[in-house]
Amino acid sequence: MKRHFNFTGRQSIPADMVSAVVQPAGQDGIRSFDLRIGDLATLGLPAGARVYVEPYVKSSSMRFAFGTVGAILPPQDRSLPEIDDGAGVLFRVLVVDETDKVGRLLALADKIAPLGDEQQRDAVLPLETRDLGEAVWRLEADKGVRPKLLINSRYPGLKQRLLEDPLMMGAVLPLAVRDAIRVVRHEDDEALEWVMRWRQFVEDVAGAEVAERIFDEGEDDGDEMDEVIDDVCRQLVEKRRYLSRALKIAEALSNG
Repeated sequence: MKRHFNFTGRQSIPADMVSAVVQPAGQDGIRSFDLRIGDLATLGLPAGARVYVEPYVKSSSMRFAFGTVGAILPPQDRSLPEIDDGAGVLFRVLVVDETDKVGRLLALADKIAPLGDEQQRDAVLPLETRDLGEAVWRLEADKGVRPKLLINSRYPGLKQRLLEDPLMMGAVLPLAVRDAIRVVRHEDDEALEWVMRWRQFVEDVAGAEVAERIFDEGEDDGDEMDEVIDDVCRQLVEKRRYLSRALKIAEALSNG
């Protein structure tokens, strides 16, 4: 049974102090994970405070004891039989003072995305391969979770082809970015690392005033905001020059 914690007065654990990897399902069909935590004592946390790790997918979650701040000790069994399949696993790390009957949460890192071969961690829209039936790609963008661009794993090499083919990337990415911005702009916690990255992305593409309008002004979704977001995607296409790059590759191949 999970113990309930008092969340009053907690501090944030920097996301770069936590790195996680989800291992593919074995013969038993169950995934597992590895997770490393940096020196939490540098945050001024007491050495005896307990450390817990919670992998979760939407409403399904598990809790693992990871020792204390002064002695991180991952459990031997880190399998995930209670975590739903078909979606990416996220992690939260909790540091808890259990000297009282009700554990007091001292520090928290949440919505930590695992590392892996799904593209570099700092990508604004990570790629992940998954069986999508007959769909070539799909955006996974639920409120509270970092958006992902899903590529159908049924077609061998499709992810790499997308990354290397500017014509294909130009057909997919602007549409995925448009829909992702529509979700991310409504995030309640603007301090999340990946939300700030999306804001910076919009600012880099279309300028600070446009980013402020999309993320700060709280306008309702409507035709006017759709036009603002569509214009961000048009500027993205112009900056990335997808068609020109594809034509250049085609010309080089025809001359080769």
